[in-house]
Amino acid sequence: MILKINNKTWELDQPSVNDVIEKINVETNDHYFFSHFIADGKEIYENHELFLEDHLTGISELEIVLKTVKQFINDILLSASEYIQRAKPELPPLVDDFYNHADKSTWNRFVAFLEGLEWLNQMIAVIDGTKQHPINWDQYLIIAGAMKEHLETLQEALENQDEVLIADTIQYELLPLLEELEKEIDSTIDQEGYRYDIS
Repeated sequence: MILKINNKTWELDQPSVNDVIEKINVETNDHYFFSHFIADGKEIYENHELFLEDHLTGISELEIVLKTVKQFINDILLSASEYIQRAKPELPPLVDDFYNHADKSTWNRFVAFLEGLEWLNQMIAVIDGTKQHPINWDQYLIIAGAMKEHLETLQEALENQDEVLIADTIQYELLPLLEELEKEIDSTIDQEGYRYDIS
């Protein structure tokens, strides 16, 4: 198998998943993040280790795609911005459903919203762990701190099945925070990053 990482090429006779992961770890230092890989022309974005375990012996060329920290942060912020744009219009109907007694669909949408908030918190934590931060990074940390507090409130409301408290917290606390976060993300991308031209 031919393994390519960062303009380097290795010919591996009987590669193991550990061999590949070890090479990736050596090449991803403080300056690069692992993004995805291309196995015989097919891009793989998730479950990388599992994919390798299942397919490694059949792959003839494996290209590991790395991104600079700056590219990585830009791309993750673009994803966060897209998530917030999709989530915002969903929240007023969700709030209304909680004020008017939630059904199973309401609870399912609420759980999906909680997962989205958790992902946003993880995204901020990942960027916080890098050596490069956007200029307005302090604002992100303030928003993340407030989000965590309100998530705790939601957790209590969930345990007590307090639908009014859930609706109030989403409408008056979390929706404004999401709008604030979106503003910070847009500011970062416009000042320090880039948007992909889809035209």
